[in-house]
Amino acid sequence: MAARRPRVLIVDDEDNIVLALHRVLYQDNHRYDVLLARSAEIAQKILMDVTVDVLVTDVHLPEKSGMELLYWAAVETPSTRVIVMTAFDVTGIKDRAHAFGCLRLMRKPFDVHEMRSTILRALDQRDGFAGNLSDLSAIDVIQMLCIARKTTSLRLSEGDRSGVILIENGEIVHAIWEKYIGEEAFFQMISVSNGLFHTSALPPDIERTIKGDWQYLLMEGIRRFDEQAAGITPNDQPRPSMRYAPIAVGPGQDAGPVVPPIPPLRMPKSMPPPPPRSTPPPAASPPVAAPPPVAAPPPVAAPPTAAEVAASADATATEVARLIDQGFSALRTSNRDEARKHWEEALKLDPSNRMVELNLRKLDAKNLRDQR
Repeated sequence: MAARRPRVLIVDDEDNIVLALHRVLYQDNHRYDVLLARSAEIAQKILMDVTVDVLVTDVHLPEKSGMELLYWAAVETPSTRVIVMTAFDVTGIKDRAHAFGCLRLMRKPFDVHEMRSTILRALDQRDGFAGNLSDLSAIDVIQMLCIARKTTSLRLSEGDRSGVILIENGEIVHAIWEKYIGEEAFFQMISVSNGLFHTSALPPDIERTIKGDWQYLLMEGIRRFDEQAAGITPNDQPRPSMRYAPIAVGPGQDAGPVVPPIPPLRMPKSMPPPPPRSTPPPAASPPVAAPPPVAAPPPVAAPPTAAEVAASADATATEVARLIDQGFSALRTSNRDEARKHWEEALKLDPSNRMVELNLRKLDAKNLRDQR
């Protein structure tokens, strides 16, 4: 059976753009087919009827816009790679376009040969890692990508909502979710429990808004999620029971809380002299025996050097990461018992690892749901 030829769909209502692109792309007729549409509605019908590998759409289209087509394609055909064209400034739509899976934004007028090169690169990209947020949660997927030091764009979608987490060499650099950008968007996305995830190539024009360590970001997000689930708000924090009064020590300065001073004790003006005491003569001291000889202490081993401590910590961290990765590999094959075994071993090596604890807790919750 012959392999399916890739397909590229061009969506634009400007005849000169469509004809110029078609003429340049025709030289690749032996590699892929080119389809044309003048509106988003026609493009949607094509996308529903056949598999399209690369979608190239203008932003300004009659009736329904190209951005609306992008949002629709992100949900209905998430594996389609999208390139967006616009004659206006891309700053206002860049984040939203990336959130819905756009690989590249190209400003009109552009070089049609550059567009051809962009389409060829999109066609050459391997299919990304995709799946449902069921056994693998958003936190699970993020951990796998960061531990493997991937450079990728992770898109999460839930209903009509979609967002993206951009990862470069295993570090989280940017996130977009609805009206949120940066760390707040990331914290919102890790709580997504239903929907789909899909990875694709990292866009070339990203802006770094997140600089924290990915493990800290996950733990902080988990802490927020736990507090929200428990109904804890900042106003619920305990208040001090003592009353304090601030003392100003200078213009605009505050010495902080102080305790009211204790009043001084009042002594009487005159006191009778104390009665004389008779002191008995000291008794003779008994002879003191010589102390037994003290044995020499055993030799103390030299403490490990800083290099030895660092090497041991690195070896432990490497082994923990390997066990976590093996747990995820077992989970992808629905082998929860094997995943539990690897994660319990990782927790023995690193008892303070909050993420491993969370993974084991989620396994317990899934097993409990299956038993009901």
